[in-house]
Amino acid sequence: MVYEGELDGRKVAVKRILQQFYDLARKEIDALIASDEHPNVVRCFAMEEDGDFLYLALERCNYNLNDYILAPGTKKKLIDMKKGTPTPHCMEIMQDIVSGLAFLHTVGIVHRDLKPANIVCFDHRRTKDFVKVLDFGIAKVMDPDDTYQPLTREGIVCGTPAYMS
Repeated sequence: MVYEGELDGRKVAVKRILQQFYDLARKEIDALIASDEHPNVVRCFAMEEDGDFLYLALERCNYNLNDYILAPGTKKKLIDMKKGTPTPHCMEIMQDIVSGLAFLHTVGIVHRDLKPANIVCFDHRRTKDFVKVLDFGIAKVMDPDDTYQPLTREGIVCGTPAYMS
């Protein structure tokens, strides 16, 4: 579950995770900590836990890319209807996404569940942080000393099936 909250005077999204999923949440926290300073990766401001839940205070967005794509009038902003090509606005969004992913790869993180719902958007258009990558629940943190590492065990499916290549 994700709730609205406030931390040190800033609006945050509070992600509540059951303690039984602590190991999975720990991976997400480690990935967020490793990527905290990149403008195209969502920031984690704090973590707290009690007997039942783990709470993450994350940078709060206005909406996700899926909502943006489906909003009335957005198609014209993303596709040049005469040429059938992406608009400069669409290319800026893609550049932000690729920039965030490229950074994650440089710090050894593979996202493994990239989809429009895991890309968040902010209203203050064309600051450096309009679009950010989010949700590292099934991310893989690679060991830099291991030259061959399978991303998943054989027979295990990771990610959202509709977005798997």
